[in-house]
Amino acid sequence: MRAILEAVIVLALYEMGAAGTAPPAGWRNPTKAEAGQAWRSGSSHRYLAIRADFDGDGRTDEAKLLVTTAGPGAALVVLLGGSGQGPIILERFDDALWLDVMGIDLVKPGQYRTACGKGYWKCETGEPEVLVLDRPAIDLFKEGSANSYFFFDPATRRFRRVWISD
Repeated sequence: MRAILEAVIVLALYEMGAAGTAPPAGWRNPTKAEAGQAWRSGSSHRYLAIRADFDGDGRTDEAKLLVTTAGPGAALVVLLGGSGQGPIILERFDDALWLDVMGIDLVKPGQYRTACGKGYWKCETGEPEVLVLDRPAIDLFKEGSANSYFFFDPATRRFRRVWISD
């Protein structure tokens, strides 16, 4: 009986983590078959959906990995809370199979050494050695591999991307 209860709880956590708010038109949440990999069990949100005030307006925003309903693709999509703005697509994947290895997680405010700051390559103009975040950001990662942070830049009112590892 306990095993059945635990299975129901895990399934409920998966559904809550993947669901959140309803996806925008043209998008859907990944199915369990698309995002049921064992490595996702390390997080209650299954590395599929996170919520925080990314743009600093005091309202909760949501970042999600979603699958398009108009083809085989997927994307990292941000929905800004209460803005009335449509979905912001930060990264597109040409096939939903990328969900086998892609995840997102929340990055807390703080200082983070970037990939160029770690010496992976020479920092380009505008690419910081150390990223200083005043607000939460989005960590887009390939499981066991590279990752980058998407953060909201108040000067441009857009999300920027900085590589953290290669």
